[in-house]
Amino acid sequence: KFYTDAFMADWHRLNIQEPTRWTPATQHIQEQIELVKTLEEKGYTYRTSDGIYFDSLKFPRYADFARLDVENLRKGSRIDMGEKHNATDFALWKFSPKDKKRAMEWDSPWGVGFPGWHIECSAMAMKYNGPTLDIHCGGTDHIRVHHTNEIAQSECANGVPFARFWMHGEFLRTASEEKLEDGTTEQKFGKMSKSSGEFLTVSLLMDRGFNPLDYRFFAIGSHYRNYLNFTWEALEGAKEGLKSLHKKTDPLIGKATAIESEAAKAFQNEFKDAIGDDLNMPRALGIMNTMLKSDIDDGEKAALVADFDKIFGLKLDQPREEYAKKGANDGIDTAKIEALIAARKEARANKNWAESDRIRDELAAMNVVIKDSKEGTTWEIKA
Repeated sequence: KFYTDAFMADWHRLNIQEPTRWTPATQHIQEQIELVKTLEEKGYTYRTSDGIYFDSLKFPRYADFARLDVENLRKGSRIDMGEKHNATDFALWKFSPKDKKRAMEWDSPWGVGFPGWHIECSAMAMKYNGPTLDIHCGGTDHIRVHHTNEIAQSECANGVPFARFWMHGEFLRTASEEKLEDGTTEQKFGKMSKSSGEFLTVSLLMDRGFNPLDYRFFAIGSHYRNYLNFTWEALEGAKEGLKSLHKKTDPLIGKATAIESEAAKAFQNEFKDAIGDDLNMPRALGIMNTMLKSDIDDGEKAALVADFDKIFGLKLDQPREEYAKKGANDGIDTAKIEALIAARKEARANKNWAESDRIRDELAAMNVVIKDSKEGTTWEIKA
């Protein structure tokens, strides 16, 4: 709950559209058990002393997605595989240790235990979206193991492709100074990690005087399949770039008319083509800038900005100064927030956890962060 609340607070700060459903894995244990049972019945599993494993050799296309060299993986593996049959086999269900009780464990047909790292994603996806997804997203680090394992278990269970399109985001990389033999230093970029130094968070951005939308503008200036190299100087440049964009769009607020001219429709179609080209956001930004410099009338420009910003999510329907410097409680329905918090308190007293979670999510959607303590519940608005 701690990390979910933190994640959702940042989600709203970055103006990301709310999904239609949040699905905690711990509320879908039965679906995960049923999926493992299906794989077991179809002969894709084997049992060891510590769990139920997927036999990757029984899925001939296991290596295709990640282009793995399974034979060399097997020969070169320096990891003790224990009772695993193959280096690429993975746990579907793990047994709890006999000598201690885990914080999270459940009964299953195989004994008390917990799901493997991959089964939850397939089980929840199938429940809500069917056996084949249109689009599956994730980071590039998921390709080699997690997404490969999802494909294997899902397609063996259902006999159909798991996803039609995969969209993998590359890493955000941070800079570090490397000392050379001649005594000079060189700036190098590497994967962001806590061990390498400062770890970028939305809160840190805000502490350094940036609005979360400055970072959003910085991010969409690069294609999601490319590395994104972060420096504070680059973020400062994005901040100034967003300010410059607002100077062009702020005067258009409230002037939108119908998009009727051929020139305006051409810009709209170009934008759709850019978004349809594997989310080519840098190209889409360029189209908007070209449109703003064009001689189409202000009403159509305003309408196109509003249309484009459904994708950009930069709040171009608000003057920058309004969202960047607005007081924390300006325009906030305090009475509604207090009423929701009171209703949540009552739900918790009645052990109605589902209703309590629903109210918490509603508050999060209003950018309200709540904090529970022995003294009671406090709340604050996050930008």
